[in-house]
Amino acid sequence: MRIAYLILTHKLPSQLRILIDLCQHPEADFYIHLDKKVNLKAFSDLLTEENIFFIQKRVRCRWGTYSLVQATINGLKEIQGASLVK
Repeated sequence: MRIAYLILTHKLPSQLRILIDLCQHPEADFYIHLDKKVNLKAFSDLLTEENIFFIQKRVRCRWGTYSLVQATINGLKEIQGASLVK
């Protein structure tokens, strides 16, 4: 059984790397929703990992708004789609 982590982030790529390294497992996949306001280049070193996936349908997130729920839903849909393919 695979483990899917969904992480919503908007800054601190080095801290995200530490979190992922601490949670690494042979059966773990990491799905990252990066706030649409953020440039993906800052997180580009994570793009080369085979078990790290960036959510394609990104959302502009604002604290305390429905946008955070939408980002989570988008991530869960992408995880579900990926699990059907595997």
